[in-house]
Amino acid sequence: RTTLLQRYGEPATVGAAAETPSDAPAYTVTEVTGDALDALAARHGMTAMTVTETGSLTRPGYPRAKRFVRVALPEEVTYRTADHFTVLPANAPALVERAVRVLRVNPDTVLNIAPGRPRRDGIAVDRPVTVRELLTRYVELQDRPTAAQLTVLAELNPCPPEKKALQALAGDAEALATDHRGLLDVIEDNPAVGERLTWPVLLDLLAPIRPRHYSVSSSPASDPHHVDLMVS
Repeated sequence: RTTLLQRYGEPATVGAAAETPSDAPAYTVTEVTGDALDALAARHGMTAMTVTETGSLTRPGYPRAKRFVRVALPEEVTYRTADHFTVLPANAPALVERAVRVLRVNPDTVLNIAPGRPRRDGIAVDRPVTVRELLTRYVELQDRPTAAQLTVLAELNPCPPEKKALQALAGDAEALATDHRGLLDVIEDNPAVGERLTWPVLLDLLAPIRPRHYSVSSSPASDPHHVDLMVS
């Protein structure tokens, strides 16, 4: 075989035009700089800061835990007592693992998300992200479903009893108002729809993560370079 290859070349290249030398580089490389959350922070006019201290304000095992958080401010930032401090949250690892299971996705899959149309209310991501990163930093996982979202789930659901139940809930405002299940709960309770939830559908169903706002509990008179927050 070696002799034949040397004499006649690879079968797949027989009759093909000979390659001509080129000065063009063999690869085009785009360097992605900055932090993965830069696009999300830029949308909300936020900047990175450093947490310098945390602590618990409630006894261990208390059902409504409250924590103390101290944040170092950039040099040019000033504040007043009772100002609002905005934070980009992250979903808890246990919640993300549950979402992975309910949505039947691989957390290590890398997604390259590009909006089909310009929109200011979409997910702010400017680079490929893993499913785990997406579910942790970019989407809400505990929102209750709207009637419109339930209608989408009903239309996708191939199971007649599940479809009927979802349609009934979507059309009953009173029942929907008293149903405290989140979107993940509803999907988990209607397993037939899980196989129909493609990523474009999921990204329409999962709301972009929202900033959280906290009142500053410290005074610049005692420390103008740090703010204290009480977080529950």
